[in-house]
Amino acid sequence: MAIAWMASRTIRPGKMAALRKAWQFKRKPRGLIRLYFLRGGRDEMIGISVFESRAALARYRRTAAERELLAAMKRLVKRVNWAGVYNAEDVRL
Repeated sequence: MAIAWMASRTIRPGKMAALRKAWQFKRKPRGLIRLYFLRGGRDEMIGISVFESRAALARYRRTAAERELLAAMKRLVKRVNWAGVYNAEDVRL
């Protein structure tokens, strides 16, 4: 079953473009299916990362790419409003 890691963040003024750039991985992490960067207003974003499995998410969380993203977010994010890991089910339309 796919896993979605979601978080809402308030971004520091004028830092949205830099945060969006930080989310552009040099190489797609193994097990990552989709990555969404949702913007709400000038200073809110919701990030959704969909992984193949909990194991794939756990593996990603131990990578240098994750450490680099977390370091960038410390400078760019004012606060995390909420975050969680959810089972993701594809609904066919």
